[in-house]
Amino acid sequence: MPDGRVVELDKRVPPIAAIVQGIVTPEKAIVSRVRMSWWMGPHKLADMPSPYTHGQFPYVLFWGYREDRTLAPFGLARGMIYLQDQINALHSKSQWMMSARRVTRTVGAVVGDDEQFRQEVARPDADIVLDADAMAAGGIFEVKTDLQLTEQQFRRLEDTRAALRRTGGIYNEFEGQAGSATSGIQFNSQVEQSNQSLADMMDNFKAGRTSVGELLVAMIIEDMAGKEETVFIDGKGISQDRTIRLNCRVCDESGFEYLDNDVQRVRLKVGLNDVPQSTTYKQQQLASMSEAFKSVPQNLQQIMLPFLLALMDVPHQSEMIKALKEQGQSPSPEQIQQQIDAAVKDALAKARHDVDMAKIQQQQPLIEAQIKKIVAEVVGKNVESFFSSTNAANLIAQNPPIAPVADEMLGSAGFVDANQAPAIPAMPAWVTSVEVPQNTSPMFPPNPEVGISAGIETGIPA
Repeated sequence: MPDGRVVELDKRVPPIAAIVQGIVTPEKAIVSRVRMSWWMGPHKLADMPSPYTHGQFPYVLFWGYREDRTLAPFGLARGMIYLQDQINALHSKSQWMMSARRVTRTVGAVVGDDEQFRQEVARPDADIVLDADAMAAGGIFEVKTDLQLTEQQFRRLEDTRAALRRTGGIYNEFEGQAGSATSGIQFNSQVEQSNQSLADMMDNFKAGRTSVGELLVAMIIEDMAGKEETVFIDGKGISQDRTIRLNCRVCDESGFEYLDNDVQRVRLKVGLNDVPQSTTYKQQQLASMSEAFKSVPQNLQQIMLPFLLALMDVPHQSEMIKALKEQGQSPSPEQIQQQIDAAVKDALAKARHDVDMAKIQQQQPLIEAQIKKIVAEVVGKNVESFFSSTNAANLIAQNPPIAPVADEMLGSAGFVDANQAPAIPAMPAWVTSVEVPQNTSPMFPPNPEVGISAGIETGIPA
C-alpha cells in the first residue's frame, strides 16, 4: 500500500484497477497459515482452516524468562528452589534439635529396660525413676539439650531466608516492610531498584496480557461484523458523554452505499495501562490531590474539585461531579453585579440616544428650512455667477484684449484655473500687434507691468 501496509491479495476479488493505476504494488511473499485439526490418538478426524480471524493460535503463553538455547520458560523460582530446600531442611533440623535430649548415665542407674527409658525421656513430661543403690555407688545420670547448636541452626535459617529474598531482587521497602532505608530518598530508590529488577518479568507479563486482549478484540469484532450498534461512552462526569454508531449504513453524494464506522476495517492495536485499583493506591492519590488542592488559588480549586471527587468512593459520584460543573458554570455574585451594571449602563445609553433622537426629530423642520434656504442662496449665487460670466464673455468677445487683464486680476486674487485652459480666445491670423494704452479708469488702475501690443495688417479693416 502507499502507506507501507502489506495486505494479502484476495484472488477471488483481485484489485485490478488499483494495480493498473499503480496505487498498490503486488509482490511475492511467504505468508503463514493457521489450521485447526482434530485428532483422536493417531487418527486425524478433521483438518480445516482456523475459524478465527486473528490468524494466531488461540493460546497465549505467559512466562517470566526463557533459556537462550532451548527457549524453555522459567521464572524466579528456579534460583529459589535450592534455597527453599535448604530452608526446609534447616527448619526440620532445628525442630528436631529443640526436641532432642542427650542423656549420660551409668549402667543400672535407671529402673527398667533401655527402650522404655528412651521413650520416657523423649516426652516433655518425662518421669524417670533412678536406681538408688546404683546412684549411691557413684552412678551418673544427666539429661542435656544443646541450645547453642540450635541457635546456630537458626542463624543459618535466617541467612538462607535473606538469600532467598535477594534472589528475587526485591527489597523490604517494596514489600511494605521495615528495611534499611533511613530517608525518604533512599526508600524511593530501593523501591525503584525493585521495580528495575522485575522489569523483564513485568514486560513479559504485559506482553502476554496484550496478546490476550488482541485475541478477545478480534473475536468481538467478528461478532459485531455487519451489525449496526450504538455504543454509549460514559464520561463519568469528568468528560462529556458520547454516543457512537457502529456499522451505520450511509450513502455518499454519488449514491454509493457503504458502512460508516465499519469495525472490520478498523486497525486496532490493544494497549495496556497499569492503573492500580487497590484501596491503598486510591488513598495515596487522594492524599496527593488534596495537598495540591489546598495550595492552588480559589479560582483554580473549582476546576480541580471534580477530579478530586473522582478519587473518592462516595455514592452518586457522577451526579455530584455534574452538579458541581453546572454550579461552576453559573455566574458568581460578582459576575451577576457586573452584568447588572452593564445592563444599567446600556439602558442609560439607550435612553440618552432616544432623547437625542427626539430632539433631532423636533429640530427636523428647522433643519429642512435651513437646508432649503442654503439651497436657494446657492442657486442665487450660481445665477449671479452665470450672469456675471455671461457678461464677461460678451465683453471679452467684443474686446478680446481685456482678457489677459482679467486673468491677471483673478490670479492676483488667488483664483486657480482648474481646467488649465486659456481664458483668451485664439486671435485671428490677421491680428499682428495692437497698442493698448494704459487704462486710467478708476475701476482699473494703471499697471506699469501690464502691456499688450498687437498689430493690424495694412489694408484690412480693424
